[in-house]
Amino acid sequence: LAHIRLASVGAVCLSNAHPFVGEGWAFSHNGTIRRFTDRRAAFEQLLPERRRAAIRGETDSERCFQLFLHWLEGPTLPAVARSLAKVMRAVERTFDDGEEPKSATNFLVSNGVVMAASRRGRTLFTAQTALARMIASEPLWHEDSWTEVPEDYVVGFDASGQLQRFPVFGDE
Repeated sequence: LAHIRLASVGAVCLSNAHPFVGEGWAFSHNGTIRRFTDRRAAFEQLLPERRRAAIRGETDSERCFQLFLHWLEGPTLPAVARSLAKVMRAVERTFDDGEEPKSATNFLVSNGVVMAASRRGRTLFTAQTALARMIASEPLWHEDSWTEVPEDYVVGFDASGQLQRFPVFGDE
C-alpha cells in the first residue's frame, strides 16, 4: 500500500502520514473533508473514547480510520465494504450539508488478505493481471487495462482474487 500525501489537513509530519496502521489494517485517504476544522469535535463524538485516545495526529483521515475500525464487523470483504460505506455516509451527514461538491472520501484499506477502496470525489481505477490485483487513483500504465470505479462505490479483492463492487448507499 503506497500513498503520496498532499497535506490538506494537518502539518507535514510523521503522525499525520499515511498509511495509518492499527489492528492489522493499513488505511489511506485521497481527498479532503469539507469544514473539517469547524466540525471536527462533532465527528470525534462518533468515536468511543478508546478510539479517540488512539488518534496521534491532526488529520481528518486518521479519524476516518478510527471510525472504520470501530464499525468493522470482521475481516471479510463485505464487512470491510460496509464499514467504509458507513464512514462515507457519516462524513456526508456531518460535513456536507447537502451541498456540492461533497467531501472527497476515497479510502484504501488492506490487512494483507483483503484490499478495498471507496470512491467519492476523486477518480479511482482497478486492474487485474495474472500476478497482481491493483487499485489506484490513476491508471499507472497500459491505460486500456484499467477500469474506472463508479462514484459512490466500494470495490475490493479478497483471497479469491475476484473483484467485487458494493454501492455505498445499498446497505444503509
